[in-house]
Amino acid sequence: MTTILVSHSRTDNAIVDQLLDWMKTNGFTDFFVERGEQAADFNSALRTTTGPCCICVFVVTKAWLSSEKGVREFRSASYRGIRALPLRLVDEPGEDPAATVRWVEIASEVQGVDLTPIVDGASIRFERSAKTVETLRRALRAAGALVEVGLDPRAFEIDAEKQPSPFPGLASFGDDDADAALFYGRSTDIAEVLRKLRQSRSTGDRRPLMILGASGSGKSSLLKAGVVPRLRREAPGWAPIRVFRPGVDPMLSFAEALSRTLADHRIEESPDRLRLTLLDAWRAADDATPLGEQGERPPAFWRILRTRLDEVGARIRGASRRATATLLLGVDQAEELARADGESFDAFCDYVRATLEGGDAALESSDGELESRRDVKWQVVFTIRSDSLPELLGDPRLRGLEKDGLTLRALPAYRFDDVVEGPAKRYGVEIEPALVAKLKEDAPDSDALPLLAFALERLWRGFAAAGRITLRDYENLGGMSVMIERAAERALSGALAGDDGPRQKPPKAVLDLCAAIFVPGLAQFNDEGEATKRVAAWSEFSEEAQLLLQRFIDWRLVTRKGGEAAGGDTVEVAHEALFREWQLLKGWLEPEKARLRALRGVQVASKLWENNTRSAADLTHFGKRLADAQSLLGLDRYRKLLTQSDRAYIGDCAAVERRKTRRRQALLATSAGLGVSLVLGSVVFAFQQELRREYTRLFEFAPFVKTMEDLAGLDDLASFRDCAEPALCPELVVLPEGRFLMGSEEGVGEDDERPRRDVSIARFAVGRFEITHDHWRACAAATGRQLVTQLEVDAGDAAAPYGCGAVGDSGFGRGDRPAINLSWYDAQGYIAWLNDMVAGDPEHGPYRLMSEAEWEYAARGGTETAFHWGDDVEKICDFANVANKDTKAKYALEWDVADCVSNFLETSPIGSFAPNAFGLYDMHGNVWEWVADCWHVSYLGAPHTQTAWLDADNGDCSMAVFRGGSWRIAIANLRSANREKDDRFYRNNLVGLRVARSLE
Repeated sequence: MTTILVSHSRTDNAIVDQLLDWMKTNGFTDFFVERGEQAADFNSALRTTTGPCCICVFVVTKAWLSSEKGVREFRSASYRGIRALPLRLVDEPGEDPAATVRWVEIASEVQGVDLTPIVDGASIRFERSAKTVETLRRALRAAGALVEVGLDPRAFEIDAEKQPSPFPGLASFGDDDADAALFYGRSTDIAEVLRKLRQSRSTGDRRPLMILGASGSGKSSLLKAGVVPRLRREAPGWAPIRVFRPGVDPMLSFAEALSRTLADHRIEESPDRLRLTLLDAWRAADDATPLGEQGERPPAFWRILRTRLDEVGARIRGASRRATATLLLGVDQAEELARADGESFDAFCDYVRATLEGGDAALESSDGELESRRDVKWQVVFTIRSDSLPELLGDPRLRGLEKDGLTLRALPAYRFDDVVEGPAKRYGVEIEPALVAKLKEDAPDSDALPLLAFALERLWRGFAAAGRITLRDYENLGGMSVMIERAAERALSGALAGDDGPRQKPPKAVLDLCAAIFVPGLAQFNDEGEATKRVAAWSEFSEEAQLLLQRFIDWRLVTRKGGEAAGGDTVEVAHEALFREWQLLKGWLEPEKARLRALRGVQVASKLWENNTRSAADLTHFGKRLADAQSLLGLDRYRKLLTQSDRAYIGDCAAVERRKTRRRQALLATSAGLGVSLVLGSVVFAFQQELRREYTRLFEFAPFVKTMEDLAGLDDLASFRDCAEPALCPELVVLPEGRFLMGSEEGVGEDDERPRRDVSIARFAVGRFEITHDHWRACAAATGRQLVTQLEVDAGDAAAPYGCGAVGDSGFGRGDRPAINLSWYDAQGYIAWLNDMVAGDPEHGPYRLMSEAEWEYAARGGTETAFHWGDDVEKICDFANVANKDTKAKYALEWDVADCVSNFLETSPIGSFAPNAFGLYDMHGNVWEWVADCWHVSYLGAPHTQTAWLDADNGDCSMAVFRGGSWRIAIANLRSANREKDDRFYRNNLVGLRVARSLE
C-alpha cells in the first residue's frame, strides 16, 4: 500500500524531484507521484490507496494553485477522509482570482508546512534552515508518513508533571498531549478513526461515529489519547471539545467539558452557568413547540437548540482562532445514555440530535471528481460497548443516530513490546526484555489491556526509581493474574496503597459491608449475563461505607469523580476486570446474579413502558418474572435502586396478572359447567379445545397486540411482542428501512449467490430469536392438531397449514432451545396460528416468513462482510453455534470446522452467543431458518425489493429456501450470502424458523 501520495503541477517537476530525494534520504520512501509517462494518475492512485496510513502531500506553488486539477485532487482527498498535508512553497497565490479562492479554501481547512524560508527560485535549499526542515520531518511523521512507525506518539512531548507514570493502570488515558505521547500500539486504529471523521466532515454526514469494542479493548483511550490530540493539530479544520462521559448528569458533564475547553484558551466560564443556560433553552423550546401528531419534535424545536449550541461553539471557535472549524463532541461510554432517565438525559440526547441539522453535502463535478462541502459545525463520536449498541440505538431519544463505525479488536500480543517499552523509554526507564516476554505469555485472552496496564502501573510505582524494571520485580508482586486480587485484598484489609506486606484478615462486619457496597451498589449484569460496572452516586453510601470505599480508591481499584461543588459526585469500579479477577467479589456476585438480572429486566422494561406512554402492551412481567421483580421490593438494598417508574410498572403488571387469574378461573368454571351438560366425549374435547384457543386469543393476546398505529410510532430497533408472556410468542425487533448489496462477489461464494445486486428494504419487524420449543408448545396446546402431511396439502385442505403438531427435540432438550424437525409447511402452520391470535385471520394476518432479501438484510446488520462481525473466521466462536472438532468426531464430518471448545454438540439455548448490530441472535448457526421464496438457481431477474421471489423466472416452488447454517454445518455455509434449499416437507434437527411481521 502506498503511504504518501504527492500532488503537484508538472511545471514543478524539478523542485518536486528535490523534495522526493530529501524524503528518501529521511526514510519516507513509500510514495506515489504522477508522471507523464505513467498510466496511473493521482486520483486513480487515491482510489486504490485509501488505507488508514495513507496521506496526501500537496506541493502548493502558483502553478498548482492555478490548476483546477490540483484543487480537485485536494477535494477528493478531503472527501475520502485522507490526511492532507500542504507544503507551501509560495507566500501568496498571485494575481489569478481563481488561485486566490483556492488558497483561501486550503488555508481554511488544513494547516500545512511553510517551506518558503528554504525555497530559492526553482529549487529548495534544505541547508538554509534546520528549523524548517525539522518542522517538515515532524509533520510527516505525525501524519503517519512512515509506514513502519504509523502515527508516532513521539510527535507529542512527555509531561512528567501531568503524567508522573507513563502507565495509567485501570483508568483510561486522558485527552491531553501528555497522554498522546504515551499511547502506543494503536496507530492503525487512530488513523482509521481520523479518516472516518474527516470523511464525515467532507460529505456532510453528521451522524455520530461509533467506536465499538468489548470491555477492556481500549475504546476510551483510543478516542482520548489517540484521536483528539491529533485533531487539535489539524488546524484550522477541527476544534475538539474535551471528551466526557454522560455520568449521572449528562448536561453537567457536557457543560464541564465545554468549560474545560474554554479554559484551555484562557476563558473562564462556570460549568453550572453553562448547564443552566443550555437547560433553560431546552425547556423553553419544549414549551414553545408542541409535539406533532406522531409525537415528533417540530423543526422549530431543533432550531432553538441548534442556535444555542452554535452560540457556545462560536465562543470556542473564536477563542481557538478557528472560525471554520468543526467542533468534535466526544462522548465516552455512551451506553450510559440508554440506561438512565430524567430531564438531564432527555435534554442532552436532544442536543446530540440537534447537531444533525443543517449543512451542505458533497457535490460531484462534471468530470466525476468530488467538490467538498463546507461549514460542518458539529461532529459527534461515541465510544460504546459492542453489546450495548442495540440498546443505545433502540432508545427513542437517540433514534436516527446509527452510523457505521470502527470495531476495536483486542490488541495483538506482538504489539505489547511497543505498549510496554515505548512509554517507559521516554521516561528513561528500561524494561528488561525477559519481563516483556513474560507479560506477553501471561496476558489472558480477555481483559489483556487493563490487566497489563494495572501490572505496569504497579511495577512503575514500586521499581521505576531504580531506572530498570525486571522480571524478578514482576515475580515478587505475584504476576499479572494475581495483582488485581492482591491489591483488592490489601485494600480491604486497610493496608496503605502500595504496601505489599502481610495483611490481616478483615472482620466479618467489614466483609459484609464490602459485599453490600459492591453488590448491588457498584455492579449490574448486562443482557449477555456479564457483570458490568454501575455508576453510583457517592451519597448513596453511608459514612462508614464511604470510608471503606476510600481504601479502594487509594489503591486505584475504584474511581471517584466530580465533587460536591460540581454536583457530579459519583463512584464506580475502575474497570470490570475487577469483577473477573477478584475471587471474593466473584463469590459475592454469583448468588446475587438472578436478582441483578431481575433488576436489570425491570429497569429496561419499565423504561420502554414509560417511553410508550405506559401502554398495557408493554407490560411484560408476569408469572415467575413478576414474582422475581416483586421480591426486589422486599430487599432494602434493591428497593432503593428502583425508581418510582419502576415500582409503578411492577404494580401495573401485578394488576394485570390478578385480572388474568380471575378471568381464567371464570372460564374454567364455565368450561366445567358446560362439560357436564354435554354428553359426547368427542364434542366435549372439541369444545374445550376451541375454548382454550379462544381464551388464549382474548386474554393472552388481544390486550397486548400492537396496532399499526402503535407500530408506526416505534423507533428503529425498538422491540415489542403481541402477547402477555415471553414463552407464548416471539419478541420482535423493528428493523430500519435501508439498502444493501445482496449476494457475494466473484471468488467468494457460490454461483447461486450472484449476480450481486442492490436491494431496497422497507421497515419490518423480525424475531429477535428463533422460535423455541416453548413457543411451539403454546401453539400446539391451543390448536391440538397433528403435523401437516403431504396428503393434506395435495388434497387442498384449507385447514392443513393451521396450527402446530407435536415435534421431537432429538434429545437436545426443549424450553428455550429452537424448535426443530419442522418442515416449511409446519412453519406456515405456526404463522397461521399467530395471525389467528393477533388478527383473527389465519391467512391474512401480519405475521409471515421473511423473504430471502429480508433475511440477508437482517443477518448482515449493515455489513458487507462474510459474517456480521466481519471476515475473521476465528471470531466465529463468539457469535455462532457451529460445528467444532468434537462435533466433527461425533458425527464423522468431513468438512472444515471451527476450533470452538465451548460450542455445543447440538442446538444451543437462544441468545447463547453475541447478537449482530440489529440486536438479532443466532442469525449465523444454531438452526437453518425457512424463508418464503421459491428456489432459483441464481439471482438473474431477481427483484430489487424485499418481495419474496416465487415462481417467476423459472422458480421451483416445490423447493423452499432456508438460510443461516446450523450447529452441525461447515463454516462456509454460515456466510450471510449462503443459500440452501430442500423439499417443503423436509424435516431435520438442523432446521427451524424465525418469523417476520409486516408494519404496514
